[in-house]
Amino acid sequence: MNIKRKRLAIIGECMIEFSTRDYESLVQGYGGDSINTAVYFSRMAGGFADVSYVTVLGEDNLSDAMEAEWREEGVDVKWVCRSTTRQPGAYLIQLDKHGERSFLYWRNDSAARYLFQHPQMPEIESALEPYDMLFFSGISIAILPKKDRVKLLAMIKRLSDLGVKLAFDTNYRPVLWESPAVARKTYKEIFALVDLVFTSDVDEAELWADKNTTDALQRLHYAGAKEVVLKQGELGCQYSAVGKTPRQFPATQISEVIDTTSAGDAFNAGFLARYLDGASIEEACQLANLIAGIVIQSSGAIIPASQMKQFSTIGKFRSGVNEDEA
Repeated sequence: MNIKRKRLAIIGECMIEFSTRDYESLVQGYGGDSINTAVYFSRMAGGFADVSYVTVLGEDNLSDAMEAEWREEGVDVKWVCRSTTRQPGAYLIQLDKHGERSFLYWRNDSAARYLFQHPQMPEIESALEPYDMLFFSGISIAILPKKDRVKLLAMIKRLSDLGVKLAFDTNYRPVLWESPAVARKTYKEIFALVDLVFTSDVDEAELWADKNTTDALQRLHYAGAKEVVLKQGELGCQYSAVGKTPRQFPATQISEVIDTTSAGDAFNAGFLARYLDGASIEEACQLANLIAGIVIQSSGAIIPASQMKQFSTIGKFRSGVNEDEA
């Protein structure tokens, strides 16, 4: 059976990750909302879809090691650019006894901030035209200089006009924006362009002061969002499409939360793995909730692949592809 593989591109920033519970020992890794989603998507949808990561790294040993790991994870790194003058940013995660995290960042001059000034970017933009979907987040755009945000918006509009579906995760981080007003203005422009919005009740309340999820969903649709997936932590998620009644999908019950880092990113990957394969919204939300629940039971942004083996062939079975054909 010859089935055309779907193609997802993800734009964003990956940073060097340090995590600690006691400040006496540090565990080094890597992470960032966009690369977390790319890796988890590759693990779950590798049987039927390809994911390309678009970013800028340095020419240092850590950048080399990160790119090598992404390649091993099945992420296409053709559009991972390199800078001769800048390196990746870094962040520190401190976890409390409930698994909730606090962050310290060192990213003000990271290589990824200058993606749209890289000489390869015109080539990359043209290469994205045949993709099925482009995914980016509030962090992907917030880290950019002002003039480069304009370039990103122009690019996604052009790609949308060419038929590329757009998915956006609000992932609001106040420290990255000049003000809430600037973030709201930018988000409104994005909502008018994209097909699928991922957000959370926390993001919506913090940035827009919505009183409830009904108000949030109505506002997002009014702004232009065609489909919205609203993440609600332990309550699961809601899915809403224009003109249809929102549907609630409960979360998987977890006995112990170790680390909530990247739960939302894994959720996005699980949803997109089903969504791009043509599964039902119910199946997409169920997988998203399930994988998020698994991720929060381990430490770090990207959990060991061994803990996800049961998801590695989802795409193959959904698409009717057998092991020999994949």
